Amino acid sequence: TGCFSCHTGAYMNAVGKPNTATHANVTGNCESCHKSTTSWASASVDHSTFTAATNCAQCHGVSASGKSATHIPTTANCYLCHNVAPARWTPTKWNHTQVPVTGQCATCHTGGYPPADGKPTNHIPYQTVAASATANCDACHRGSFTSWANGRFHTYFTVSTGCKTCHTGAYMNATGKPINHIPEVQLLNGASMDCNACHTSTASWGSMVMNHNNSQGNGAGWCKACHQSGTSYLGSMEKKSLTHKSPTATDCSQSGCHRPLGTKGTPYTKWG
Repeated sequence: TGCFSCHTGAYMNAVGKPNTATHANVTGNCESCHKSTTSWASASVDHSTFTAATNCAQCHGVSASGKSATHIPTTANCYLCHNVAPARWTPTKWNHTQVPVTGQCATCHTGGYPPADGKPTNHIPYQTVAASATANCDACHRGSFTSWANGRFHTYFTVSTGCKTCHTGAYMNATGKPINHIPEVQLLNGASMDCNACHTSTASWGSMVMNHNNSQGNGAGWCKACHQSGTSYLGSMEKKSLTHKSPTATDCSQSGCHRPLGTKGTPYTKWG
């Protein structure tokens, strides 16, 4: 005991306390941490007496032995998250309650601060949608800090156009157009049509209204492409054999048959 009587740095060959950040505020006797008289390297700090009032950062700064460069960006005291008895850094006690995180998720969840996972590569490109361009993670992911699976984009953002920005089939949970979707590209200006031209709900794809975009048969937008029996396209459209009334018919909409080029029914709505 009483190491500090000699180890002040004033006496020959008696090593004194080094000028380091770790020792800067140490006031106790050397033997409180150093248990050997042959080596200073066997130091072991007793953390069991530390409390939330302890300024951990006095010793554990950003260094090889303290907070790493990839540590989540926080100024909170280490004690709030890290175990002190037994003295070790892992596992941490971080559970998102230690510091306010509302509207700040992306501060840590960039992928640069493991284990705070970042946005996956197939996340919907919400930043290219005007309504959500400046949104933070918790704008969609609400109600839990334990799972990202609670994201609900259309619940919290009103989007009426630009559906194809996300609904391409390449983004997680954003349903893309199925392979047996009707070939809308054959309609008038069909290649530039967006999903909302027919689908009127962001809650269900089933609530669609097909307006045919003023396309007519016997040309661009042949009716038979979708309405001929044997086609496998999705939707509630009526399907019939092309020759169910006329053995020479080449399309549903012809003079004497269905409107708009024929005489029966209502254009784009009813056949009979």
